Amino acid sequence: MITDSLKQEFIHQLTHAHTAHRIPGIVASLFSSQQTYFTIASGLRHCKHSDPVTINDQFRIGSCGKAVTGTCIASLVEQGILGWNQPFSDLQSKLDFEIPHRYQNATLASLLNHTSGLSVMLSLKDANDKNRYTPEGRIKCTENLLHEHSDYTPGTFNYSNAGYLIAGTIAEQITRTDWPSLITQNILAPLQITTSIGEPTLISKEQPHGHCFLDQQYIDNKKALKMPFDSPVIAITDLPPHERYPHPLSISPIGNINFSVIDHTVFLREHLKGLVGIDGILSSQSIQALHTPPSSLFYAIGWNIHDLHGLQVSGSSGWCGTFYAYVLLCPSLDFGFTFLCNAGHTQACQGLALEAESLFLLVRNYMKNMSIHALDHASE
Repeated sequence: MITDSLKQEFIHQLTHAHTAHRIPGIVASLFSSQQTYFTIASGLRHCKHSDPVTINDQFRIGSCGKAVTGTCIASLVEQGILGWNQPFSDLQSKLDFEIPHRYQNATLASLLNHTSGLSVMLSLKDANDKNRYTPEGRIKCTENLLHEHSDYTPGTFNYSNAGYLIAGTIAEQITRTDWPSLITQNILAPLQITTSIGEPTLISKEQPHGHCFLDQQYIDNKKALKMPFDSPVIAITDLPPHERYPHPLSISPIGNINFSVIDHTVFLREHLKGLVGIDGILSSQSIQALHTPPSSLFYAIGWNIHDLHGLQVSGSSGWCGTFYAYVLLCPSLDFGFTFLCNAGHTQACQGLALEAESLFLLVRNYMKNMSIHALDHASE
């Protein structure tokens, strides 16, 4: 049983983040494999407007969407349509694009755990073309990525967004089904949840606006990380469309999707269920495989697997310039939390990462105490 005091402390820490890290709005949830303990919303949709964020609002989740892509591919693997370790050379006859010799032995698993040897950055060449999200159009993006020069050796880790786009394209080609339909059929419909693509304000003006430092969108990520914390914060939607962050529809398998915190929690609970041995839309074995990195590495498929204060956790963070998302799952104590915010400047991202660790300790200690009390009562 989650006490009101824990909920209030959780709310207090996230509310504090508004002023401490200059974040207009945050939504969050705390959950177990069996239930959602609470879902909260705090703050504003726009830094200069009075509309509050709600738990039904859509937030961009950035690279937290890689877990969605991995889950969809895993479903196709369970159905026998794809294989994790099937070399691309075996798929060539079913694809409408050529796999270069360098990647003939690459696999879906290597694309999604970043060991395929692809180059470090996703080139957005051609990606902003209005037709580029059609399966036919995205083939061009995939071909460009496969033929880009790479200094990375297949089999070694190198975080590459390109692998997720290519995996999505391969899934489209093999199934002859577009990516949104694959996500709907294999994840959204079974869980009775929804998602959307692109800026949330394109869905409705009554949605969160993304925020960042002034002029942040004009510089690369490394320079953005060095911007002073006292830089002015703006709503990106106050700028003309051509001055905003480019998020072409073609990159959806990488993480260009939105969730409400309610629906995001439903999805995350499926992963926590699998981690504690409960079957859901996927078998627990398939979920556990998504959270098992290659030997000596830390990145599995959509998840960072690491030790946090003595407990193994699966974590994920997602940044897309003007929004930030953070997820932690702790299977040994059967809890997880997510929070989504409408700010993507460095101060917000780094600040929320620190808040996440503090919240983890808060909940971990609470759960451990609950377990001790349960054992004490059982022995009476």
